[in-house]
Amino acid sequence: MNFSGKWLFKLLGSSKSISLILIPTGDRIQGYGTLVETDKDDIPAAATGSVSDDGLSLEVKPTTGDRTIQCKISLSPGSDSKITLVGGYEIYQDGQLIDSGNVSSRKTGA
Repeated sequence: MNFSGKWLFKLLGSSKSISLILIPTGDRIQGYGTLVETDKDDIPAAATGSVSDDGLSLEVKPTTGDRTIQCKISLSPGSDSKITLVGGYEIYQDGQLIDSGNVSSRKTGA
């Protein structure tokens, strides 16, 4: 599966989403983009992780604060030509788990 390009990750049940441009190299992936939160300024973020045949594992670090967002996602069953990935996320601050839930993502551009 080609994970290269622009992706939108929605952290379901929260006011947060992450917009990233992802660049895979072999079984590794990196990217950059923004953490978007309702009624707050967008925060630049960097991402690193790994890819497999049907999904990816990402660690997203906003440039401000000590938060880390970990996402593990895989191809959604019954996905059509618009690639949709689903899975879970965990948000850590200062090493402590502060939030978790489901994540949905889709490719939004090349």
